[in-house]
Amino acid sequence: MKTLVVFYSLTGNTQKIAAAIVRAVGGEIMEIKTKKETGQGFKKYFNAGLQLIRGARPELMPLEKNANDYDFIFLGTPVSATTT
Repeated sequence: MKTLVVFYSLTGNTQKIAAAIVRAVGGEIMEIKTKKETGQGFKKYFNAGLQLIRGARPELMPLEKNANDYDFIFLGTPVSATTT
């Protein structure tokens, strides 16, 4: 069974979990990357929060792998909380 672990990580925590999954179950790993960097330090969190509040959907880099080539896919994303 061919496995792919796909993740997006703002702070690196989701990346660590994705790597742990690959070590535990095997398979390949692929990071989802945005075309434009959100910044560094506090600015990174501030800009990411603004995008979330505005409902913005940043443009993504082309994916390196084709999901159709895999039998099982893990998907890891950051957790964000907002109130409306």
